[in-house]
Amino acid sequence: MKISFEKSNCCSVVGGLFLLLLSVAVVAADVAGSADYPQIGRFKGSEITEHAIEDYGQTTFATGSVKKASDAKSTALTVEGKITRIVYRVPAGVSALEVFRNFEEKVSEAGFEPIFSGGPKEIDKYNFMYKHPVEILDKISIGNEIFYLVSRKNISGIDVYLSVLVSPHSGGDGQRVRIIAAETTPMKLQMVDAAKMQLDITETGRTALYGIYFDHDSAKIQAASKPTLDEIAKLMKTNPALKIIVVGHTDYTGGFDYNINLSKRRANAVAARLISGYGLEADRIKSDGVGYLAPAASNETEAGRALNRRVELVKDK
Repeated sequence: MKISFEKSNCCSVVGGLFLLLLSVAVVAADVAGSADYPQIGRFKGSEITEHAIEDYGQTTFATGSVKKASDAKSTALTVEGKITRIVYRVPAGVSALEVFRNFEEKVSEAGFEPIFSGGPKEIDKYNFMYKHPVEILDKISIGNEIFYLVSRKNISGIDVYLSVLVSPHSGGDGQRVRIIAAETTPMKLQMVDAAKMQLDITETGRTALYGIYFDHDSAKIQAASKPTLDEIAKLMKTNPALKIIVVGHTDYTGGFDYNINLSKRRANAVAARLISGYGLEADRIKSDGVGYLAPAASNETEAGRALNRRVELVKDK
């Protein structure tokens, strides 16, 4: 597959060093369903070996120099929200420092403000990997050098934290790049108890839920959804005459057919879990999905898209 560069976005000169990051790139060797992180891209010739998105999770960043074990406490920043994790393999022929400087510049160009950036002089490999709670992907492949940065950007009221770790592969197979991004989400959106659900349904005929999480591009329900599912079951058991339609909603990332299908599969999965996992009667629960046809907010911002990704319970006859 031929890959071209967008000169206006991905190629610039920094002290004589050409940036070789693609603004958008997908190559045949990438793992299925993977993609570059928006506005960051990849180093030329890289391939994605790991890719995962967690709708709501937790990760820890290092915000300063880690030379000794005691540095862990003062430099640990733990955040919660939508977590994206990507690992790249960079072919042999370039140094870890060259790859890192490219990413460092690209992150800055994307509008992220630096919190910490350093290499072997600031980071002791043993303490960083084993004494600090910082999340490191694919630990076993890390060589002797570690280059690491963490930065922050506020997008429409949401703080986004981004870390980039570059290190040689311990087996000599080029460099490895590990990106972790955390898009923090206000906790007030996450939990709705049975009483609030009942009030919403009584007043408006529906209630919106933000505490049901799915794997990326999947209808697999994550374990973190259990508290919200418990509350739905409580609602249904305390109101034995209530019948509901579980309706899946998405943002508009992706095509129309894709989102309609995804929203239907997710709604079906929730309904099935309520029936099989909580013993609720099947004739009380229907399911459907409307994709991005009923947005709760603008799809032009991340904050709006976060509000649009939801499950609603609609009162049925």
